[in-house]
Amino acid sequence: MNKGQQQSIFLATIAILFWVTVATAFKLGLRSFTPYELVFYASITSFVVLFFLAAFKHRGELFQIYNNPKTVLVSLGQGALNPFLYYIVLFAAYDLLPAQVAQPINFTWPIFLSIFAVVFLGEQFTSKTFPALLLSFIGVVVVSTQGNFSEETLLVSKAGIFLGLLSAVIWAAFWIINIKDTRPPLVKLFWSFFFGNIYIIVFGLLTDKINTPLNLSISVYPIYIGLFEMSITFYLWLGALRKAKNTPFISNLVYLVPILSLFIINIVLKEKLHLTTFIGLFLIISGVALQSAISKKQ
Repeated sequence: MNKGQQQSIFLATIAILFWVTVATAFKLGLRSFTPYELVFYASITSFVVLFFLAAFKHRGELFQIYNNPKTVLVSLGQGALNPFLYYIVLFAAYDLLPAQVAQPINFTWPIFLSIFAVVFLGEQFTSKTFPALLLSFIGVVVVSTQGNFSEETLLVSKAGIFLGLLSAVIWAAFWIINIKDTRPPLVKLFWSFFFGNIYIIVFGLLTDKINTPLNLSISVYPIYIGLFEMSITFYLWLGALRKAKNTPFISNLVYLVPILSLFIINIVLKEKLHLTTFIGLFLIISGVALQSAISKKQ
């Protein structure tokens, strides 16, 4: 194994170790903040970090956005999806659901991405795609109901399930826009958070949503999320992919995230893990992996 591959695996491992903690961080943060407040403080943290990262790596390209009105419009759309809509919807889902339910449901976003790729990018929908979609759908049903199909269970959890799936749809839409955007990823993400923070601040001012001031004991949660969910981890993952000699191997490591997350959720949040969570997650990951393999062949 050469030095570049070793560095790639190291960076990917660090990124994954951070990502497996964020579902737990979401739930801990939501004990002190509303979903909007958590998004507000975390996204500001992320914006500051992304500015320094993007300025360091792409100083010459960072402010070229003003030379192209079309690029401004693209960034406006990206910011509306992420961080504004995506994280408000995602945190609302986590607020209503156990972490072991919300996290696997959100992981269905690659399935929605494949559907959007067919609709908006003209990719071919093959007969092999349907089993992948069906596997993930069954997995969502199993995770959402925890194997209990009583009317009471479904009524209690359906709003959170809907929001979890909606967050996956929003995230997939964000990446569809990104596919057509040829700017460096850090530059795109910086401007996405620049405009996204404007949306978030204006929304908060109009609705008077900020009621929980920061203090030392609770500020750790949004700061941690802003650093290790929204910004630094993304930078580490890009570095891992850039140095990789075997990109598919590094890319597939991301499937470890929802599995390892469950154990952090159990240890820190004391959520009792259900067998149906593992079964449903296995089905979701199988569907996502199958769809990924189909896309690569195409």
